[in-house]
Amino acid sequence: MGRLVKLELENFKSYKGHQVIGPFYNFSCIIGPNGAGKSNLMDAISFVLGVKSSQLRSSHLKDLIYRGGAINNSIDGLGGNDTENDASGPKRAWVMAEYHTSEGQVLKFMRIITINGASEYRFNGKVTTYEKYNKELEKQNILVKAKNFLVFQGDVEAIASQSPKDLTRLIEQVSGSIELKEEYEKLKEEQEKATEDSTYNFNKKRGINAEMKQFKKQKEEAENYKQLTKQLENIKIKYMLWKLYQMDKQIQELKDDIDAKNSQINEKAEEKKQEENILKGIKKDLSIISNSIIHSEKKRKNKEKEINSKKLEIISTKEQITNCNEKISQVKKNIEKIEQDYTKQNDSITELEEQLYKVNNAAKIFEQNVQNKEKSEIIKLNSKDIQQYNKLKEYARIKTQSLLQEIETIQRKKRVDKESQQRLDGKIKEFRIRQNELNDELRNLTSQKNNSTDELETFTRKLNENKKELDDVITQQQKTALMEKELNDKLNDIHERLMQAKADKLETHRDYVIKETIKRLKKIYPGVHGRVLDLCKPIQRKYDIAVSIILGRNLDAIIVDDQKTAIECIQYLKEKRIGTSTFIPLNSISVKPINEKYRSYIKGAHLAVDVIQYDSIYEKVIQFICGNSIICDDINIAKEICYKRKQEVKAVTLNGVVIHKTGMITGGQSGISRQAKRWEEKQIEELKNMKEDLDKKLNEIARAKYKTSRIEYLNSVISSFQTKMSFVNQDLSTMEKRIESCQKEAKYVLKEIAKLSPQSSKLSIDINNANYKIDVITNKINSITDEIFHDFCKTIRVKNIREYEENQQRVTTEINEKRLEFTTQQSKLSSQLVFQKDQMKELESRREKLNISISDEEDLLANLKIDLGDLEHTIQSLEETAKTIIDILNGQKETSRKIRESILNKEKDINKISSYINSMEKAITDVDTSLEKLYGERYIILKKCKMNDINIPLLKGKLSELMDNEIETSYNPNSMDVDHIANSQISHDNKRLLIDYSMLDDRLKEDKEMNQKFMDEMKRVTAECEAIIPNMKAYEKLDETEQKLKETNKIFEISRQKAKTAKERFNQIKEKRYNLFYSAFKHMESKIQSIYEELTRTRTSANGPVLHGTAYLSLEDSEEPYLDGVKYHAMPPAKTFRDMDHLSGGEKTVAALALLFAIHSYQPSPFFVLDEVDAALDNANVMRVASYVKRHASENFQFVVISLKNTFYERAQALVGIYRDRDVNSSKVLTLKLDGEYEN
Repeated sequence: MGRLVKLELENFKSYKGHQVIGPFYNFSCIIGPNGAGKSNLMDAISFVLGVKSSQLRSSHLKDLIYRGGAINNSIDGLGGNDTENDASGPKRAWVMAEYHTSEGQVLKFMRIITINGASEYRFNGKVTTYEKYNKELEKQNILVKAKNFLVFQGDVEAIASQSPKDLTRLIEQVSGSIELKEEYEKLKEEQEKATEDSTYNFNKKRGINAEMKQFKKQKEEAENYKQLTKQLENIKIKYMLWKLYQMDKQIQELKDDIDAKNSQINEKAEEKKQEENILKGIKKDLSIISNSIIHSEKKRKNKEKEINSKKLEIISTKEQITNCNEKISQVKKNIEKIEQDYTKQNDSITELEEQLYKVNNAAKIFEQNVQNKEKSEIIKLNSKDIQQYNKLKEYARIKTQSLLQEIETIQRKKRVDKESQQRLDGKIKEFRIRQNELNDELRNLTSQKNNSTDELETFTRKLNENKKELDDVITQQQKTALMEKELNDKLNDIHERLMQAKADKLETHRDYVIKETIKRLKKIYPGVHGRVLDLCKPIQRKYDIAVSIILGRNLDAIIVDDQKTAIECIQYLKEKRIGTSTFIPLNSISVKPINEKYRSYIKGAHLAVDVIQYDSIYEKVIQFICGNSIICDDINIAKEICYKRKQEVKAVTLNGVVIHKTGMITGGQSGISRQAKRWEEKQIEELKNMKEDLDKKLNEIARAKYKTSRIEYLNSVISSFQTKMSFVNQDLSTMEKRIESCQKEAKYVLKEIAKLSPQSSKLSIDINNANYKIDVITNKINSITDEIFHDFCKTIRVKNIREYEENQQRVTTEINEKRLEFTTQQSKLSSQLVFQKDQMKELESRREKLNISISDEEDLLANLKIDLGDLEHTIQSLEETAKTIIDILNGQKETSRKIRESILNKEKDINKISSYINSMEKAITDVDTSLEKLYGERYIILKKCKMNDINIPLLKGKLSELMDNEIETSYNPNSMDVDHIANSQISHDNKRLLIDYSMLDDRLKEDKEMNQKFMDEMKRVTAECEAIIPNMKAYEKLDETEQKLKETNKIFEISRQKAKTAKERFNQIKEKRYNLFYSAFKHMESKIQSIYEELTRTRTSANGPVLHGTAYLSLEDSEEPYLDGVKYHAMPPAKTFRDMDHLSGGEKTVAALALLFAIHSYQPSPFFVLDEVDAALDNANVMRVASYVKRHASENFQFVVISLKNTFYERAQALVGIYRDRDVNSSKVLTLKLDGEYEN
């Protein structure tokens, strides 16, 4: 365990500026007058240890910052905010606690109130999060949530008066079991819900068992119903016979009408055939002129291609001319540069010849001077003097022989050194000359390299630009080719589709009039959208016939925005006498909702609205026209829907058979194919428009394909640049190799100079040393010689013999050295002159080659200009030819237009005849439809008789064969389409079945109003049956209930298992919470008696027995103690048992303190801070509590107590005094150790 050593505060509550409080000892007391700031110190300890601001008597953290004005009106920092002082007062505050562990480690906990009014936590000087900060406190067993380290002012009284449940909550906080409360309640709720589900499923299972008994009873009642249905048979037979008789009469009348109309159609058909023969001849003329147009168009395209090809050649030729001009310009620049170099070289040669001439003249003059000098400066001796000189010289040699030998040795060595030094200096000089030459050459090469690099970059840039353009052109050409292929594929596909659909079929005059009328209406009235036929289409071709039947006469209906537009359109049609049309206003049509069950009612059946493609704005129109009509794949599916499932909907098969809502079957191929082909005509019109668009696009591509093609020209330009770059790269490679060689040689030269220079210097030193030695010996020799030649020198009038000898030798030496100098200069200048002349010859050779190159390029340029002129002339001629071809083509197109107009007029005449024939055919179709409808209704009645077992009397055939034959025919794979099957079947059955009408008397046959009477009679009998109808679904319900019982059993088992799992999880958390709580309770229970006994120990007299009180804890709920209260009982010494409420204030306080100390002992913090816990105690109890604290205060358990009673704080180890300093308006601190040491 550690200890709290001291606190540091800055601008916290009533403490202004930076203040240090402490050190705190094992038992320290904080004293001071009321209002001085003792409790604020308690708040500082709580604050730095992470307690929330709401528990520090403040609503906001900013309220804890020192305010000078607020402290005057506060007691222990409880004053309000002074907004006037906020502006100028401190904006932040902090508290730091210094804590020493038992191992001697120093921990510093610091909490700061920032300028923004937020908390910042620091641990050992580093900013950290609250979670990490709290974790470090928990390591020292300082539990902020449990507040096991402090007791606030008033907490003792609160504990003394708290309820058992409050005490339970306190123990939960200390033990940590309260952390499991949320999970405990959640799992408990899950357990209760799972148990509730299990109970509900059990009850459901019991209810289903009861239902089974009920349905078994209803099954028995259904057996009695079958006997009641036979009563209707006789009425139904008579009713069916009457209906069939009335239909047979209507059928015969319609047959007579059809025969009359057919004769009229035959007359018009012959007239139409004659007009069509005339039309064929006109079309043949159109075919001839069309072929001519195609041929002319082909010639025009070929000429355009040829012109474009020549234009490309012009572009290529112009580019070659540009390249020639650039090349000639570059060569001329090179010649100019050579001319400049040639001039410089010539000047250098002239200068060298002048220098050589001057040197030769100087040498001649020097030889003349030598002859004159020999005459004037050399002393002449006679033979006697010479003999004497030789004798004396020989004598002097003998006398100085040893010294001369020594000098000879030194001079021999000196000569060797001198020669070596001269060789070294010569080499060094040569190397320095070479170094300069290399530097000059490197500069020239670098300059040339830079120029070549710039030239290469220019070529590279131009090459990349041309390559990019080439790539773009190729890409564009590929795209154009791909697009052309796609368009040609589409065009071929359209041609095939037009051929298959017989696209040359003439549209009817009526369709033409309708289309033209709609075009005019759209221009006049913006609210006109178009025909239903043009605004929708089937999603697949197989639905064409069925959709045509369902849309019916509404195919030509015109959709408009509103009624106003519709009325205006109708008025326009009346005024122009164009005809009549149906108009559907979008904003006012009333639509019944689609029955969603039919969307997936049966496989092979679709709602009509689902197989029609249309824009969303026309949804109401399509729903209005189609309603709940269903399109079926075959007749069997339609019968399944209308007859077996008894759905009152209009069902149409893919082949045109219609089952109406009444159950009547009509339709088939006859009369429907023309309607269905309206979709095909619409598609043909669309295909024609698409063909025209594709032709236009292909013509544009054909024209653009050759204009954009620059591939050949760009390839030639790229090749030219690549060749130039190759030469430049070769030059660069050569220059780089030469530069590298020069750099290596320059490094070698520098290295050699550096190596030879020290050797030369050393030899120079050796030579100087030798000269010094020679001078010393020479002086000795000179002394001897001067003595020997003393008289002789006087005779020849010289100072000494050396003057004579040196004069003679000096003149000879100077002459020889001067001659050597002239010879060296002459040799050097001659060599340089030869080298410069060789360079000049090389420049002349290069200039000659460049002149030849210019001549070749100029010849090429002249030829290219001639070619360019020829190409321009050719293009002009080709363009004139192309213009002639275009004029011819335009004339042919005009002829074609006139022929087409003739065809159109003839087609209109034929359309009028066709329109009349169509109208008659339509009339026949309408009659035929009525006839088929009657046959269908008759067939339906017969079929219903068969299906409902109504045995009508027959003179011929049997009803039992009716359904069998139909089924056999419908499923015959070799039979014709369903429409034909249905009509032929009805016709066959009508002839095969001969009905016996003898049961009908004449009154019934003539009375057409008997239908209602029969219906009323059947209704009456049916009502009697329905009055006793039981639940006919009892069989099904019984099976369903048995299945439901199995499913309920399964669900019950699942819910029972869930309840078991939930209970196990709940018991686990319950046990964990119980263990945490109960371990803390048992510890406190074991400690409370000893603590309370120690706090209440007393004697009645000096020698009397020691008395003490009794205290214990008890649980109100031993199984789950945290759900109920914990009772605390305390009996002071010599008193009987009573409730806590009946104890005196001091007794309550002692009992509460005992409980606090017991709770603190469970998870003890290293220090315990108490705020005026002795306020309600008398002196005797104060002394007991103080003694208890003093006995238990130690290095492992530290007490810091705020007290106002001297009987308490006089027992402490040290006092911390808090007082008000009115001068600075702040709380101040004094520290006193009770051994006498005083700290300010």
